[in-house]
Amino acid sequence: MHHAYKHKWSSFAGFTLVELVVVIAVMGILGGMSTIFIPRVMQGYANSETYFQLVDISDNALRRIKRDIRNAVPNSVRISSDGRIIEFLPILHGGRYRNGPNALGGGNPLDFGTSNDSFDVLGPAVPQVSNGDGLVIYNMGIPGADVYSGDDYRALSTTGTNLSVLGFTGDPFPYPSPGRRFYIVNTATLYVCDAATNRLLMYTGYPVVAGLPASVADLAAYTPSIIAEFVGQCNFSLDNGVMQHSGVLSMTLQLTRNGATVRLFHMIDLVNSA
Repeated sequence: MHHAYKHKWSSFAGFTLVELVVVIAVMGILGGMSTIFIPRVMQGYANSETYFQLVDISDNALRRIKRDIRNAVPNSVRISSDGRIIEFLPILHGGRYRNGPNALGGGNPLDFGTSNDSFDVLGPAVPQVSNGDGLVIYNMGIPGADVYSGDDYRALSTTGTNLSVLGFTGDPFPYPSPGRRFYIVNTATLYVCDAATNRLLMYTGYPVVAGLPASVADLAAYTPSIIAEFVGQCNFSLDNGVMQHSGVLSMTLQLTRNGATVRLFHMIDLVNSA
């Protein structure tokens, strides 16, 4: 019985010394390989996550600018000489003005070259006019018809809600709109590429003045919204079409973070029919 027990126990013996050494060697090789490849895989995953985050940030920023630009007064988009600041006038409300008497010979048409200071709104009433709102008619963005110089901009004297008649102060408007359109505005909006902080900033509430801010320092009195961070390169350019009726705005935005770089380019067709 004793010998049978010993024989049975020996049939379940463990690894030999040689097998153990081989296993240890293989595990060492696999461990060494993991220290080489796993960090690379993890770094690649982290880089791809950063890349997609940057794509999302830059795409959202450019789409936001595009949306705002499409709601701007025609020919009000202007860009600084270094291509780092873009300014425009957002439209609060708009409509059409009466340009002649009604069927009964009455009404309050808007006359050009005369001293009238009010007109009938055709179609839906203007929902709201607040203190400080201004009136723009036929802005062409050229001398004699430039909203920033005050050529086709007048302060509104009428305030309230659901207005069917609008009054304004100042001289008569110089040119009629072919489409009899008017626009109500208040202040300008600016997008600024700030190289000092590597950010794309948006400023609102900037007054309608002749000069474009030269740099971020000129906007120190205003609090911006941060549209994008990690901005390495940022540029705006404007190509006005023939007779100012159309144009193309080009925007380039490059973001860099943790070794990942994304560069997006957008073009916006500007319909400047005023």
